[in-house]
Amino acid sequence: MFTPKWCSSQIRHKSAPCALLLAGDFNATNFVREHIFKLKLYVKVVWVGPHIKTVAETLTHKYSNEDVTRSLVVLSWAPSIITTLDDDTYVSVSFPPCKDPNSSSDIGCKYEMQRLIKLVWSKLEIGARPAFEATQKVSFTLQDYTNILRLYYNAASRKSYEDLACEWMLKNTKWKKWVPDTDKNDLYIGAAQLALDAINRNKTILRDYNLKLKVEDGECKADIVMKTFIDYILFNIYNKLIGVLGPACSDTVEPLAGVTKHFKTVVISYSAEGSSFSDRDKYPYFFRTIGENKQYK
Repeated sequence: MFTPKWCSSQIRHKSAPCALLLAGDFNATNFVREHIFKLKLYVKVVWVGPHIKTVAETLTHKYSNEDVTRSLVVLSWAPSIITTLDDDTYVSVSFPPCKDPNSSSDIGCKYEMQRLIKLVWSKLEIGARPAFEATQKVSFTLQDYTNILRLYYNAASRKSYEDLACEWMLKNTKWKKWVPDTDKNDLYIGAAQLALDAINRNKTILRDYNLKLKVEDGECKADIVMKTFIDYILFNIYNKLIGVLGPACSDTVEPLAGVTKHFKTVVISYSAEGSSFSDRDKYPYFFRTIGENKQYK
């Protein structure tokens, strides 16, 4: 219990008796002592811990049946075990607005709605991608929190959190929107069927992706090769295009490697030997699996 010095029986003014404030967990609400001192409030505080709901309901029932005018002041979060009662049972008290969220002494910031964030293990994105994507979609409204609390405290028998969560999910369909798509993301490669099949069979490499192959015959003609790349861009394949294997001829590489620099698309040729493509500043995204002419020389 906390009693400010001006609430003691020796110096308390008879016309201004101190009110009694009921609070729950001490560690979560002991900041009210500082506010009482700062604002010189005629308020005493009693912390009743996990019994706050029972105490509040008992006193509310007692005062309602007595032929006296009394008020009950309870400090609680919203939503909480107290605010889940009927709306007519209690009236919210407004406090000064928050002026400086970074100030620990700002009174209003302790009572206004605070920002909630979701924290997940950083490795979840790599080790369990579906769970990571589901966590990103999870969200609750104020009404959702209230309904869940009511479900818990109105239960005939004290059920486990797991059972109540299951019961809530059976009664609500909102959680279905959190389930990530089970289909793998499609990624396109411009060649190499054998490599594609090997990766798709492997359960550890790009397991959340399904590689697809777009095979086009460039005919060693620069205009056909360029048209193929333009088609990838125009027909929404480019957004999932991770690279191009080819073309085979050096004459067709130059225009393609030049334009893909602006699209930041990797081009890997298996037979273009032209020495001019070794300029990394001019062709930063062009690579090849064979040596250039100068190296052979």
